[in-house]
Amino acid sequence: MRESKIDRLKRKLFEAQATLARRQQERISLQELLAAYEAVQKAESALAAAEGREYAVELDLGVVPEAAISGARLFQDEDGSFLTFNAMRPRPDGPSVAAGTAIVELIGCTITKFGHPNDEALPGHRLYHSGLGAYGIYEVHNSVWIGEVVRINQVWFPKTRRKHYGRHFMFVFHDNSLECIAWDIHLEVRPYSPRFEKVAEGLLAWSRMRYALDPIDESE
Repeated sequence: MRESKIDRLKRKLFEAQATLARRQQERISLQELLAAYEAVQKAESALAAAEGREYAVELDLGVVPEAAISGARLFQDEDGSFLTFNAMRPRPDGPSVAAGTAIVELIGCTITKFGHPNDEALPGHRLYHSGLGAYGIYEVHNSVWIGEVVRINQVWFPKTRRKHYGRHFMFVFHDNSLECIAWDIHLEVRPYSPRFEKVAEGLLAWSRMRYALDPIDESE
């Protein structure tokens, strides 16, 4: 009997998982172990895509969040949305090296979720076994969240379709994660873009005003 596409992808996923389990018991390099993890992620994504399920694919933007201290910060107002984090630059022949502060513009951002889960709780995320891993930048395909946003908007705007929204991105850090729906993302590692400076200045002014109205009692 000819093997179906789904059965073939399930077999490949089983083989990748078995290889990872075996590699975890061997004395191998970090690069070899990460490659085994990556193979499992790709196999999970391929199977989910074939079954029409939601899945995540890691994006190669040149840098990844630092695992130890990600330092993620979200700057958002009506004019723009920006994310910053401590960035590491992966190297094929050795450990990642510090790259500086990454500035990510969430272009045409519609909505964000910033906070839970952290890296330890990540296995509880619905996408964890569908291509999602730690300390990376991902795009979510067949997004359930975009579908939810569309249904909400259709209450007043019945002609709303998925194409009217952008893409579902997810950034996985050490202490938290960020999900957003945006048309695109643009990442640079310093200097700050003028749009980021404008948003940051506005938030700083708001912070100063809040402190003036409700100063912190340092004696407590």
